Amino acid sequence: MRKKLGKIIKLIYVCLMYAFIYIPVVVMVVFSFNDQRSNKQWIGFTTKYYTELFQDQSMWKILSTSLTIAFVTTLITMVVGTLGAVGLVRYKFRGRNMLNTSIYIPLIVPGVVFGVALMCLVSLLHLPKGMYAVIGGHVVLTLPYMYMTVRTRLLDFDCSIEEASMDLGANPIQTFFRVTLPVIMPGVVSGAVLAFSISLDDVVITDFLAGPNCVTLPMKIYTSVKMGVSPEINALSTLIIFAVIAGTVLFRCLMSMKKRVKRIH
Repeated sequence: MRKKLGKIIKLIYVCLMYAFIYIPVVVMVVFSFNDQRSNKQWIGFTTKYYTELFQDQSMWKILSTSLTIAFVTTLITMVVGTLGAVGLVRYKFRGRNMLNTSIYIPLIVPGVVFGVALMCLVSLLHLPKGMYAVIGGHVVLTLPYMYMTVRTRLLDFDCSIEEASMDLGANPIQTFFRVTLPVIMPGVVSGAVLAFSISLDDVVITDFLAGPNCVTLPMKIYTSVKMGVSPEINALSTLIIFAVIAGTVLFRCLMSMKKRVKRIH
């Protein structure tokens, strides 16, 4: 009896958790087809806001800016974070512990405080606000996530494999690319996904560093909320959600096919 009651409670808890997460998403998707701009009540089905979205060049420019910033941030974070994690885990030097601890500061400091600090730094260095300043801020923001995921893989890594590679004649660079990097690649990919998501989603630091000529999608959505979220924003968000779902399904299918090929061979 107690086991059945426990299972029922767990099921109710899981259902409530998923409902809390996904009901707002479902509502947004449904109202993207609503024939009313205020989205206060359902009037009728329409796809005209998707048509208006595809005809709105300014919205696609904003999305392109956001994706460019996220992609560049992810690439820089992958290189710097991976090499930094390898250096801090593999090598011992003076100040290593202090440097290792300081990497977690962006995770602890509130975003507003960190945004003000970065804005002051940009002003002191007489650097212009805009896309490059935002990319620099996002790299600092996402670097700890990349470092943590790669560091976790390195701590579980058997160093004797690297030693065997160098004993067989490979130099350190060849060993890194042919032995170390393939093993830690899951951590690198996980950190890259986190970095891309955080960069694409950030509002606070972007608002401090963007300037008047750099507008990202989160900033556009945040400013439009004051006047009510437009159906075009709902439509664009719906397209992004379906793109993420399609990418996830495609990735799972590719991984399943890869496992099947390995079993055959």
